Amino acid sequence: MQGKNYDEAGRWFQKAIVTDPGNVEFRIDYANLLIRMNKNKDAVDALELALKMAHTPEETAAVENVLQTELRFEAERANLLRQGLTPLEGARRGGKGVARESSSGVIDARGMYTPQPDYTEEARQDGREGACVVSLIVGVDGRTSNIVVTKKLGLGLDEKTVATVRNWRFEPARRNGRLVPTHLTLTLQFKLFGNHKILDLSERIKGGDAAAEFELANAFFAGTDIPRDESRGAALLERAARDGLPEAQFQMGERTYGDGGNREHYVAAYVWYVLAQRGGFEQSQAKAAILAAEMSPAQMSEAQRRLDNWTTPSAK
Repeated sequence: MQGKNYDEAGRWFQKAIVTDPGNVEFRIDYANLLIRMNKNKDAVDALELALKMAHTPEETAAVENVLQTELRFEAERANLLRQGLTPLEGARRGGKGVARESSSGVIDARGMYTPQPDYTEEARQDGREGACVVSLIVGVDGRTSNIVVTKKLGLGLDEKTVATVRNWRFEPARRNGRLVPTHLTLTLQFKLFGNHKILDLSERIKGGDAAAEFELANAFFAGTDIPRDESRGAALLERAARDGLPEAQFQMGERTYGDGGNREHYVAAYVWYVLAQRGGFEQSQAKAAILAAEMSPAQMSEAQRRLDNWTTPSAK
């Protein structure tokens, strides 16, 4: 699915199917790979065989969802060919032309806004983890459509996934420099990280625990027991600092000051260092003194004004 070696991936899928021929999910995954390889007839054949192997209503529905999406693509492409148009020309003329990834002249669609779906409370309580796989179309406007869950997790996670992916935005795919629609198959992972440690921190944060905000921020920065996420870490760090935690205030000073190359950040960095010093974080004193020597009189005046107007959480 990373698009690095489709042929090798296909061989591994075939081995998996031989090892466990009754596993319908393996067959669906293999069909999705064939679709990405532009082997559309082979994909349909694989899905039709998977349909015969399905034993439960859930398995049947999962196969039918992918199969119907693929058949709609094939019908649209056949319609364009009857009109004497290639899929690319159909898209260029404003139709619903279908484009697939290929090794020639194609730049894949690239996610621009792709937030992860939230857990449902039911899934949390059940400890449900795993992958939800969706098939979708990215249009020339970068919006998603025809979102189909091809591998379900249940307990509301599939619905959460569809609702979230519906709001995703992409930079559209291009073929030979022109915008084209494209068909993607994506896997979204749901995992309860760190044996519920992250959940515990989240609950403490709801109660306004600045130490929990700081700990979870650093987990996001480091990717410890949770996927690395700089923006979420930064937001939590600032919350902890504004809630009066000296360690967080010092770290905000460090991150704001950076390498010291941007003088526009000096005032904000100095304020964070002084707040951390007031809270008893001793390392801040030296950092504040060094920064004060580099600041202009106007910057020092502005920093002092901000400090004089600073309102601690307990005083709000």
